Amino acid sequence: MKKLITILSSFGLVITTGTTAVACKNNQPSSLKPTTEDQNTSLTSTPENNGLENTDSIQNKEEELTKVRAQLAQLEDAEQKAKKILGQIDEGNKKANETSEKEKIKNDVEKLNAQKLEVENALKKIKEIKQQLESKLKTLEGKNN
Repeated sequence: MKKLITILSSFGLVITTGTTAVACKNNQPSSLKPTTEDQNTSLTSTPENNGLENTDSIQNKEEELTKVRAQLAQLEDAEQKAKKILGQIDEGNKKANETSEKEKIKNDVEKLNAQKLEVENALKKIKEIKQQLESKLKTLEGKNN
């Protein structure tokens, strides 16, 4: 029984604590690869062959592999999105070159007018904040004198 528990624990399927054994589900098929402990002639876990430490290091490696694979998948998605955006930019440049000068100027004027309103609103806010800060400064100077 002890050998069976030791073998299962080397694969990460059973965790032993003292005389009790707790079974757990292992969803990582790569953990079934033979370890250095499996290659030893003894099936029992001794301090020399570090049975539990091998299981921990295998699980850490598997977690790291999973993280790297997830990051690679995210990078591939980002690469596809970037390529799509570059294609859209190229398409936009082609359309811009095809339009007439008059249309380009009209579009530029519309964009400038839209930005003009935003700038005017920002200027109003700046003036209001400036007045508030000046009045606050006067009050603080009045208290100091």
